[in-house]
Amino acid sequence: MKVTAVSEDYSSRGDVQVSALVNRLYGLLSDVTEPEIPVHAGENAKYLVTVTNEGNGNENVALNSARVPSGWIVSFELDDVEIRNLVLLSKETKTFTAIVSTPFDALSGRTPLEIVLLDESGKDYVIQIFTKIHQKYGVDLSSSKYQGEGAPKGIVNYRLTLKNDGNGLDTFSLEHGGLPSSAWVGGFYDMQGLPINTVMLGAAESKDVEFRVHIPEGASSTDPVDFFARATSTSAETDDVKLTMDVKLPDLKIQSVEYNPAKPKALTPVQITVRVTNDGTYAAENINVILSEGDKEVGREVLRTITRNSNATASFTWVPTPGTHKLTFEITNDIPESQYDNNFLTHKKSVEDTDGLPGFGTGFVLLAILGIALLGRLRRRS
Repeated sequence: MKVTAVSEDYSSRGDVQVSALVNRLYGLLSDVTEPEIPVHAGENAKYLVTVTNEGNGNENVALNSARVPSGWIVSFELDDVEIRNLVLLSKETKTFTAIVSTPFDALSGRTPLEIVLLDESGKDYVIQIFTKIHQKYGVDLSSSKYQGEGAPKGIVNYRLTLKNDGNGLDTFSLEHGGLPSSAWVGGFYDMQGLPINTVMLGAAESKDVEFRVHIPEGASSTDPVDFFARATSTSAETDDVKLTMDVKLPDLKIQSVEYNPAKPKALTPVQITVRVTNDGTYAAENINVILSEGDKEVGREVLRTITRNSNATASFTWVPTPGTHKLTFEITNDIPESQYDNNFLTHKKSVEDTDGLPGFGTGFVLLAILGIALLGRLRRRS
């Protein structure tokens, strides 16, 4: 500025040049019209942000963002043109749009983000906004084995995989249907063997469960049994897996009985070999092969397992006395069979009386018989 002094009669004057330095002031005032916007995953949320330059000079405001999750994108537009800076005159106000682009796999819930304004002095102005992702519900139920087989009184296991196809925490209820009658019992179990009827899973999380079916004793093997398992989310979204089961039965029969010697002699040990075969469609377990003489059981041997289309043998030692003997062979097992008529076989054996046993006295013979009987009993116990 120029300051001039003039004499009273205007005969002289003097000038002096002075200047005034005005300090620069900074300041931004910001506001967002709607701080929280709900959208579906994959959609954009648009926030209108108003900024006023409270300073006394022109301002070039840098626009940025913070706390942005991976896969999310924040951009800025002014009059439909993408910008990274906002130029404001002193006391000027402008409104721009902050656009939050969400990914299709965004998790449900309220997600906080920050819009950051940086003035020329290096000061940050933070505006917090929230994007609320609507929850999407989805469920997928599958099985590694859709077809099973078992025998009456048995249990068949199906391993199921339950997956949360939604984008948020969900609780799924488990149920089943289609079993032939109330005699058939089904239930869900976790992998530790504990019974369950609900499963809680986070977004995209999966879990294996077991579905167990108890086959009743009276189940027949005529037709396959079809049924289903179902998972239902809290929003009533459901998914079914169709399962089937073949009820199979063993069929044990006595294939042959061999005597050694073929013609028994009185008071002489006879080795009897019984061959048992399984002509059924399922394995038999804990097979008891029983030898009876008359109405008295004289031998029993347990065969652990006979698979279908295979056989096994049981051996007995029999010391006959003179006369006609009725020998009955019987087989039983823990699993019901398709038929039982072939589980019995009866033989009649005639043993001639001996005139004497050269070289042995009667007492010695009786002692030998007792020893053989004791040996047979010890063998059965083992």
